Amino acid sequence: MERCFALEFEAGADGMIVCGSLGENMTLDAKVKIEVPNVGKALAGGRRPTLSEF
Repeated sequence: MERCFALEFEAGADGMIVCGSLGENMTLDAKVKIEVPNVGKALAGGRRPTLSEF
């Protein structure tokens, strides 16, 4: 996830919504659902909004 999120920000994303209603979110266990937004927020470094759907 770190690599994917970093690529998105390097490409110019203004923010990110992680674990949204589409994609693999429904198949992730609770521990991973908590960790994924934390990784996104850490990479954003407070410079870009990072939201989670849960």
